[in-house]
Amino acid sequence: MAKKQSPLHGVVPNLSSDWYWEQDAELRFTRVDTRTGDAAEQALAERILGKRRWETGMQIEGGWEAHRAVLESRQPFNDVLMWRDLDDGSRRYVLASGEPVFDARGRFAGYRGVGRDVTAQKRTEALLRESEARFRSLTHLSSHWYWEQDAEYRFTRLEGRQVTGGDEALRERLIGKRRWESGLEIEGGWDAHRAALEARRSFHDQLMWREMSDGGLRYLSVSGEPVFAADGRFTGYRGVGRDVTDRKRAELLLRLEHRIAHVLAAAEDPATGLRDVMRAVCEAEGWACGRYFELDEPAGKLRFQDAWSIADAGFQRFIERSRALVFAPGEGLVGRVLESALPMWTADGSTDPRVREKKLAEGTGIRGAFAFAAAAPWACSASPARACASPTAG
Repeated sequence: MAKKQSPLHGVVPNLSSDWYWEQDAELRFTRVDTRTGDAAEQALAERILGKRRWETGMQIEGGWEAHRAVLESRQPFNDVLMWRDLDDGSRRYVLASGEPVFDARGRFAGYRGVGRDVTAQKRTEALLRESEARFRSLTHLSSHWYWEQDAEYRFTRLEGRQVTGGDEALRERLIGKRRWESGLEIEGGWDAHRAALEARRSFHDQLMWREMSDGGLRYLSVSGEPVFAADGRFTGYRGVGRDVTDRKRAELLLRLEHRIAHVLAAAEDPATGLRDVMRAVCEAEGWACGRYFELDEPAGKLRFQDAWSIADAGFQRFIERSRALVFAPGEGLVGRVLESALPMWTADGSTDPRVREKKLAEGTGIRGAFAFAAAAPWACSASPARACASPTAG
């Protein structure tokens, strides 16, 4: 006579399981032991004896047909999610694991396994999904874009209004990168910000900025909070961002106006005041050089009057070569500004057909220039200090 196999051989009820169960070769429950000590739970266990699992009112992730196919092929299954709707309208979730049982002759004798109540865990997960939905809904009202990062601080999601200034290629390049690998600068420095992230602290209205392709700066106000899984594991950061370029430009302009008023009041003579104003404007904008062209009203032309630059030999040579310049309306970049009163920009004066004196900057490393009418009787040209480093001739 074959020795009956022990029901505890293989799958052993452990401290983390709430039930132990056995089924016969027809997959009907023959034994259900509860560990909860709850009378209602025990009564439910007794009611399902003699029934197959799909006859008990349970639902299963993936559907019963797929699960029955697993059973028909006598495969084990682990942590399969199932649920039951209770009389009070609530839902109870369980994770069930099982393995096939064979007798001494190798004939299939049924299944046995364990079950665990995960209702509290599923409820927590549901609340986190609901919380994230509310969070994203609020971001569309209070911000320009929403972002998510993984546990290594790499972007996994960037979406919303004005994200990357509408530059879709830049948005795609940022996915998978950390913020400090993206070309952004941050107020206070990246070391301090990384320390805040390592401490899992939230941050609010953190000022960051990026140099754009046209040489201008785009300012961002970024807020974020750490994200944790249901088991308490840190999974990354999420947050929102706003474009505050207009606000920052207004603040910078106000400070510049105050500084100009101060230097003009303190100037010993008009020439000193002019150079101090050019310096104030250039330093406020991050430009390396400024030139002043005064309008010769009888001739209707602009003549070089004065300049300021950083202490660099290339800029000094550029200024010396500029001293004899005269522009009639429409001649060169400066003359076009005189004619139209509109600001004009060139990224490379050596190739721009609007630039008249293309050889003026040879050997200086100077490329870009910005010209604008600063007041009715005069015009000025200057350039960003960073975009290949600076102004060309007009």
